[in-house]
This record gives sequence, C-alpha cells and structure tokens, in this order.
Amino acid sequence: MIVLISTLFGITDIGSLILIFIVNAAMNLFGLVMEQLNEAKSKINWGPFIWGSIAGIAPWIVIIVYMTGNPALDQVPWFVLFGAMKP
Repeated sequence: MIVLISTLFGITDIGSLILIFIVNAAMNLFGLVMEQLNEAKSKINWGPFIWGSIAGIAPWIVIIVYMTGNPALDQVPWFVLFGAMKP
C-alpha cells in the first residue's frame, strides 16, 4: 500500500520503492516482535515499538518531500492526498 501511495506522489525510482517496501516490512516485523516479547508480561518492553515507529515514519518523510515538490497534485486522488496530510 505504501509503495502504491509513493508512486502516486511521484516516486518512480525502483531503488527507492524497494527500500520503502523493505523499511515498511521492517516496521511490521518490529510490531510482531513487540507482541511476542510482551505476551503475558506485566512490564512492557517498548523498544520494538520505538524502533518500529522510526522505521514507519521514514517512508512518510520521503513521501512528504516528494509531495511538496510535485507540481501535479491535481492528479493524485483526493483520499490519498488528504490521508497523507492527516496528523
């Protein structure tokens, strides 16, 4: 999904798209590790959540950089544009 959103905002470099895919997959794996580490524990280990959040924000930073430099924002579907601009 994030790769398709990236292409809508003008990211067409295959290397960048592959890296966005890998970083997003890493974010999902950090979420899995978070669940596995903290299952049936009273003290929560927040490490995987923090690292997953850092990995998850990286593609959005790239998308916002491309979005600010994209002269053809009228070609991007409104739900993608406003979904990316939500806080």
